[in-house]
This record gives sequence, C-alpha cells and structure tokens, in this order.
Amino acid sequence: MPELRDIWEATSFAIEARQANPACVAQEQKGLRSRRSPPYKLTFDVSATPISVMHSQKKHKVAIIRAEGSNGDREMASAFYLAGFDPWDITMSDLLEGRVTLQDFRGIAFVGGFSFGDVLDSAKGWAGVIKFNTKLWEQFYEFYKRKDTFSLGICNGCQLMALLEWVS
Repeated sequence: MPELRDIWEATSFAIEARQANPACVAQEQKGLRSRRSPPYKLTFDVSATPISVMHSQKKHKVAIIRAEGSNGDREMASAFYLAGFDPWDITMSDLLEGRVTLQDFRGIAFVGGFSFGDVLDSAKGWAGVIKFNTKLWEQFYEFYKRKDTFSLGICNGCQLMALLEWVS
C-alpha cells in the first residue's frame, strides 16, 4: 500500500513543492509512509435507522448545498438519507435563480472539496456569492436566525460557515 500511495501522490507532491516550502512538502511526503489512523472506540451500538423513520412522511428536509467544484455531495446526501432525513441536492445557482429557497429546510449541509479551485481561502469566493447578493444573503441570514434549524460545514463548507460568521 505505501508504494502504491507514493505513486498516486507523486504528482500532487511535485505540484505542491512548486507552491509551498519544498522542505515542508518533503517532510509531509516522508511522514506519509509512517502515518497510522488514530484508534477509536464507539460509545454506542451501531444500528440501522428504524424502518418507521425511513418510511415516515414527516422527514426533516436538509439542503445539501454545493458550489462550483465542490464534491462529497452524494456521500453527504446518502448519510443524511440513512439517518432518516430528506436530503435535497441544492446548487448555488438554484438559490440564486430562485428555483428553491431555504425557507422549507430544517438543515443545511455545506459540502467541501475543491470549491472555487480549492486554493487558499477558496471559500471566500463562495461566501462572496452569498454576501454580495442582498436577496440571497437575507435568505441565509433568516435561516440562521431560526431556532429550529441546524447547519453542518465540511472542508470548504466549514470555511464558508466561518466567513458567514456562523462559527467562530
């Protein structure tokens, strides 16, 4: 596995060495071979979501929100579905063009990974789309103020939430 991972990562490390401190990149590359996953122990028994919940007509709707270049949206939708929610695939253009609003949703999940090119501070582009559109900003702010909602941000999605000042 380490040999295959070295081959897989070689191009990425070569590019990274041109963008960052080459000594730091070499240290990261060397450390990859000795990396081990942390030990964990679940404090609960894993079980499937009850059939009554899965077939319920009253599931909470969750907007799985994605932007240009983001990924992980299918996995996020699957996770929410298996937990008994009603996940909806929502793009920023859906919101900008008014095809959908956040009013009917109980939750928001901002997915991450490569949004706006996944460059340093890439979530600023995503935040700009929201903050510089008055109608869209008001819609997000109204969702945030509601007492019956939740939000989750992964990767660039978490950066976005910080830029929206939803987390500090």
